[in-house]
Amino acid sequence: MARLSERLKSLIKIDDRTLVVLDEASMIDLPTLHAILRHMPEGPRLLLTGDAAQLPPIGFGLVYHALVSDAQITANLTVIHRQAPESGIPTVSAAIRERRMPLFAECQGVADGVSFVPCESGLLGDVVERIVLQLGGYSNGVLVVSSTKKSPGGVDALNTRLLEQFSPFRRPGARHQGIQRAVLHHRRSRNVAA
Repeated sequence: MARLSERLKSLIKIDDRTLVVLDEASMIDLPTLHAILRHMPEGPRLLLTGDAAQLPPIGFGLVYHALVSDAQITANLTVIHRQAPESGIPTVSAAIRERRMPLFAECQGVADGVSFVPCESGLLGDVVERIVLQLGGYSNGVLVVSSTKKSPGGVDALNTRLLEQFSPFRRPGARHQGIQRAVLHHRRSRNVAA
């Protein structure tokens, strides 16, 4: 923490006119918030922004969640700007947030709406490949994201399958050419079975 403190001091002067904004604050755990507050001088204001219904803290302590439960110190934004209503995402998100089962549209290729495609684990590669084809393939901007690395629906298995199928520069016996990464995976996700 000493290095962090010195680096912060060299980057910016925080005084009583400063507003420090911590975005994605639902991910801030108790030790992290304690370290931030311990290194802030007296006087500046602190604004936490985020969504308690999204990502949990990276460690222990639901600090943000406890704070936003107090209506006297919390403002809630209710208009969604990132997704158009016709995409179906705001409706599905609202249902999930309210702990209701959302109504999903049948998957029909490129169309408005959010689809849920049930699938057995052993058939996941077949189903993902079929949907990628229905959506026009990677040249049409399709992006596949997996929450795991090692599982039938994980990054490794899907990349092997999809790169062999969709790479325009594929040579017999060569792997992972043309498309850099067919399936993306965040490095902090855990290797759990899908």
